[in-house]
Amino acid sequence: FTGDVYASLADLSVVQVRPFTGDVADFATMPSRGRVAVSPSGKLWFTPVKYVAPGTLMAWDLPASF
Repeated sequence: FTGDVYASLADLSVVQVRPFTGDVADFATMPSRGRVAVSPSGKLWFTPVKYVAPGTLMAWDLPASF
């Protein structure tokens, strides 16, 4: 566990935030409006908002270490 936080922004970008330093870095871009969530498998999942923008689930591999 690194303590990093991943957040989706209004411009569809996903950023990685290091809460202990305040550093923010680009991580990925969502294909449409939706939600992101970290899974126990070590992936960051994107799920579309079905009623706004139908689509498919996507996943990005999270870094294993710094």
